Amino acid sequence: MGGGGSLVELCCDSLKDFNPMVHVSVEKGDLSSFGVDFFEKFDVVVINCCLLTAKKSVNEKCRKLSKRVAFYSVDCRVSCGEIFVDLQKYCYAKKKIDETIECQLQYQSFEEAIAIPWRSLPKRMSKLYFAMRERFEEVEKRKPGETSIADMANVLKLRNELCLAHSLNESEIPDALLERLVVSKHTSDI
Repeated sequence: MGGGGSLVELCCDSLKDFNPMVHVSVEKGDLSSFGVDFFEKFDVVVINCCLLTAKKSVNEKCRKLSKRVAFYSVDCRVSCGEIFVDLQKYCYAKKKIDETIECQLQYQSFEEAIAIPWRSLPKRMSKLYFAMRERFEEVEKRKPGETSIADMANVLKLRNELCLAHSLNESEIPDALLERLVVSKHTSDI
């Protein structure tokens, strides 16, 4: 990448410009090596380009803390992307004309959210959701983005197994969409 810095470092610099009063930092290293105490110093943790096991682990560590630490997981591939948000127990005030109402939202953990059976999701759910739930990299013990067109036969086999397990028609995850996601480079590789 030109300009001397990773995408994460460039994003960090941009975020600092939005609000100089907020401390933004990049922590490098293996996510599994960071214990629960490591996350105590943050109010918000944002991770990207991670396997499902890493997302579950970091979200779980954020939830174990005595203070609320918001968790965001972001994944982008070409023009496709997803974001997961866990604000845990989030309280806010809603103003009406002459009164203020206290409201509360209870967020699910990453593990709870991805455990929802596909057949119970709304019928209009985006095909992209199901495609991004593919676990090929996890099964093959690959880093995110380490796939190529040579992997398509195995990716389609996994899609068929997942669709069967979740009572979903295979047409809900089109071959062309999977090919686009498998062949694309992760934004961290730019």
